[in-house]
Amino acid sequence: MSESGFTLPEALLQLVIFLLVMSSIPQIYAWYSKISESFLGTQTIAYELFLNEFRNDLLNVIEIGTPTNNSVEILVKNNESGGSGNNYYYRYNYRFSNKRISKSYDTSNGMNIMLTGLKKATFQLNDERLTLNTEFKNQMRKERIIVVPQKEE
Repeated sequence: MSESGFTLPEALLQLVIFLLVMSSIPQIYAWYSKISESFLGTQTIAYELFLNEFRNDLLNVIEIGTPTNNSVEILVKNNESGGSGNNYYYRYNYRFSNKRISKSYDTSNGMNIMLTGLKKATFQLNDERLTLNTEFKNQMRKERIIVVPQKEE
């Protein structure tokens, strides 16, 4: 650089570099949008799979415990008695902790991680409606209301 300012070749070089950087911004934005959509799609699929299993457990529900803010306990009758005439009952506890929803069983110390990537999840029971509110780390929020008729034994 001379004392009076930039020379013409220096100014042209800086202009070319600036234009290259600016032309790459739309490509970077398109790539980021595609990655975000694929992540949201994966989260939505995982959420729907979790809801499917949760609903299946609620099909044969005998009793729903009073939900706390972050968990709900359900008593389920197993219809697959194998022809023996014996009814089997299972108690499941769906709980939100450590940024995930897990399902634990009363018959063992086992636990399945059902849904991850959560910021917050709450369970609320009003009459026969079980409401599940979830908020993911990426600020996506979902609310599902599941009608659960209480079955008499």
